Amino acid sequence: MRLPQLPVPERDLDGLPIVSPLERRISWGLLLIASLWFALAASWELFGPLLAGHYAASASLGIAADNMQTWHIIGPVWSYTAHPPSPSQYYCHHPWGIFWTTTAAMTIFGRHDFVCRLPAVLLSSATPPLLFLLGRAIWRPAAGAVCAAAFVVLPITLAFANFNALEVPVIAWSTLGLWAYVRHNQTWKRRYLVASLCGFAMALHADWPAYVLVSTLLSFGLLHGIVLRRGLGRVKLRPYAHWWALTAALTAATLALYVYLFHRSNGLADLFASYTKRTAGADLPLSRVLAARRYWIELSFTPIAILIGKVAAGLSVVRLLWRRDPHEVIPLLVLCMAVFQYIGFKQGADVHIYWPHYFAAFFALGMGAITATGMGLVEAVQTRRRKTS
Repeated sequence: MRLPQLPVPERDLDGLPIVSPLERRISWGLLLIASLWFALAASWELFGPLLAGHYAASASLGIAADNMQTWHIIGPVWSYTAHPPSPSQYYCHHPWGIFWTTTAAMTIFGRHDFVCRLPAVLLSSATPPLLFLLGRAIWRPAAGAVCAAAFVVLPITLAFANFNALEVPVIAWSTLGLWAYVRHNQTWKRRYLVASLCGFAMALHADWPAYVLVSTLLSFGLLHGIVLRRGLGRVKLRPYAHWWALTAALTAATLALYVYLFHRSNGLADLFASYTKRTAGADLPLSRVLAARRYWIELSFTPIAILIGKVAAGLSVVRLLWRRDPHEVIPLLVLCMAVFQYIGFKQGADVHIYWPHYFAAFFALGMGAITATGMGLVEAVQTRRRKTS
């Protein structure tokens, strides 16, 4: 038995939802407010002193960028040296993309303290508009605006908006890749294919969780778009297979590049040792682990956001099975990335309060799904009343 479908906006020739001018204006207005607010929060203390603790990671990126400029090397070195560093001194725990972007910023703006925070500020400022575009493409403008607004009010996103490390670029670049992926499926235009590859490439060079996101997307795409090709809507096989093959090749090539670079730098053993350390204690019961972190979690997200996130997770599953739209899987894939990072590396989550940052991206998309569902229910009731009146 097929369940009745919620009303959804019709799509124009470019694949975007057709909505009322009022919804469009309100959505763009909410996006503008959310974007300006978050850009201001991210820019706060941009020119202030670089602090100690984990905030000093931004200063360390500045040192690494300085070394890359001075010695013309591609690998990051944390400390200043009197002679050209050897590859054995390269930092090999994470991909090097964040170091390269900081070096690019230093090349453009010069050797200043604010450069250490600038890449994170720019990427954080771009994230709300990207979430809006993604939410609009999947659902409707109102849902996209709520995605942006939900992201910019969480304590964890505000606290680490100018933290030039790993989570901020992964969230920003992967959102770009996901938006372009959706738009490519809706239009089959090559520019979206290129944008998707660029977004995912930058995310893969930012940190390892991006590999989880892209791999799960590729796995889902292989089953849905190529192997089964039924159940969740059909796609044009040729352009979809083209996207899939290029994205899979990009992912494999990027991973192979770092295996080669880290092996050449004698850093693979250190990398594996670091992740053995990060996963320590993963055998403990999850309920016990979460209970011990309850204060940190509630401080980072607030209890109401945690409750809404749980509702959104269940709703996302229901929407995927009910609407049978393959793009409804995207919030769940982002959730998988966040869960993998937070649950799989217990020791890392125990000592880094920002470890669950990826859940913020899921929360934003989950709020978009809730908004789309709520508006669909309201429109269904209105349609039924018109028919019975």
